Amino acid sequence: GLELSLDSLESLGVSASYTVYDTKNDSNQVAYILDSLLKQNVDLIIGPFFSDRITEVATWCYEYKIKMICPVSTNISVLKGNPYVDVAISSDYTLMEGLAKYTLNRNNKEKVILINPKNESDKLLYDHFRESYLSNIVNENQNLIEASLSDYKLHIPNSGKSILVFPSTDEGVSLKFISDLMSYTDNRGSNITIFGTKEWLNYENMKGSYLNKFDVHMASPNNFSFKDSLVNELALKYREKYSTDLTKISALGYDVSSYVIHRYLLHDINIFEGVMGNMDMLQKGEGNGFENNSVLIIHQQDYELLKVQNDQ
Repeated sequence: GLELSLDSLESLGVSASYTVYDTKNDSNQVAYILDSLLKQNVDLIIGPFFSDRITEVATWCYEYKIKMICPVSTNISVLKGNPYVDVAISSDYTLMEGLAKYTLNRNNKEKVILINPKNESDKLLYDHFRESYLSNIVNENQNLIEASLSDYKLHIPNSGKSILVFPSTDEGVSLKFISDLMSYTDNRGSNITIFGTKEWLNYENMKGSYLNKFDVHMASPNNFSFKDSLVNELALKYREKYSTDLTKISALGYDVSSYVIHRYLLHDINIFEGVMGNMDMLQKGEGNGFENNSVLIIHQQDYELLKVQNDQ
């Protein structure tokens, strides 16, 4: 994917050379590669793809003032005090903030109920959604009801529409919540919309009827779907050149490389519009690195995953 993107450079009047290294997810191999880079006048590093090795490379980039793009999900603590790092994948906290803003934008007469998942890691997501929602309220009708797993049903109205926000990344807890709600709502499912997390897309038992009945929405950093015309166009180019099918990781490589060309070779500071998602880098405080602030809201409709609107 990266190679396919770089092929476009000549037509843009820009030239660049690149080398691919295999870190083997080994710290000794990473150290060896970094030592060799010192002799090569390197301007920018994309990677590594293993999150365990990202901190090592980020520390080296800070020392030698070389720009680094993290192309995979990583702990955003790597940005602290290091302005040379860009994180291309929006963090879970940024996704929750985007989901909260989307909820407010569509909330006219829907009752919004935020349900506490009750475990420590998900409590942070719960807090991020809550704080972002409350700090962006623009009219007095946009109330937020906070509930627990034991009492949230008391807040679901008999008539009218409601949004249940359940920011859980635990498969067992999430499936139990959906299954329990399925039994409780019976024929009232059409009046309920659920906002969950992107992790739900990976749960085999969550797919299909569960996601479809409640029009489940999720915030995601990107969306790889052959229903999308941009993905289809790239897939045709990819097959023509490599005689194989486009994969999500290849599409990600294409987007990250295209962003690098857009931002660092063509010096275009506007939001980059990618194939799977956009890149809108914001500095996370003075002296820190940059995180992609772009959020896509996707939902399942008629058993297909679709983007419901552009970036928040």
